[in-house]
Amino acid sequence: VLGDVRGSWFFRGYWLGMGVEDLRMVGKNILKAVKTPNQKVLEYVKRYPERFIGFGSVNPNKNEEYVEAKLKEIKDYGFKGIKLLPTIHFFNPKEEKMLKIYEFAEKEKLILLIHTGCDPGPWELPLLSKNANPSNLDPVCERYPNLRIIAAHMGSYSAQFPGIWFNEMVRVAKKHENIYVDIAATFSENNLKKAVKEIGAEKILYGSDYPVIGGYCDRQTGMVNCVNWLKRSSLTLEAKRKIFGENIKGLLSLK
Repeated sequence: VLGDVRGSWFFRGYWLGMGVEDLRMVGKNILKAVKTPNQKVLEYVKRYPERFIGFGSVNPNKNEEYVEAKLKEIKDYGFKGIKLLPTIHFFNPKEEKMLKIYEFAEKEKLILLIHTGCDPGPWELPLLSKNANPSNLDPVCERYPNLRIIAAHMGSYSAQFPGIWFNEMVRVAKKHENIYVDIAATFSENNLKKAVKEIGAEKILYGSDYPVIGGYCDRQTGMVNCVNWLKRSSLTLEAKRKIFGENIKGLLSLK
């Protein structure tokens, strides 16, 4: 039974017979098992300070008191950024309720790391993942020019439609200086080369999405495969150096 469920996880047809509200309900129940509190992130950062840099998260759908408490928590923990997921948090980046988070991140000079593209399970349906279309970040970049934003997955993640919103991502990244992209779980050398050409290697960051890459790589060797994929690409050595580390070191002010 477990094998059948896992085999259906990325199968688009499995979800097509369900309405949007039913899909939302299923998604919310799935997520009950995968929470990672900010306190757990802090625990690992303290345990391995030479290996981890912490980013916190906040659910923008909850009340104002909760949001303010979580933002204060992120600051007090010394985290370097805030991670948001329009898919599993069920929000659109353009919504009014997001402004407090953006203003806080800009004021505190925190990086906003935001998911773009689809997500596993019911979020493979573009209808349920449309909030993670990079086009939604256009007005955010416009309104907060000093807010540094990293668009995870380069707008491309989708097991069913790889590269789903890549072109939209390129358009937004070309237009705004304050947005960067990471290549986690993308695996298209053609798109990577186009991104380097269109937006510049200095705005592209390495990412693997490990360990959530079991669908692409064996989990035991997944990280190695992701690194080797970029190393074997036809990009210049200078571009690879920027993507592998120089760019993020600059964003995080690391030595």
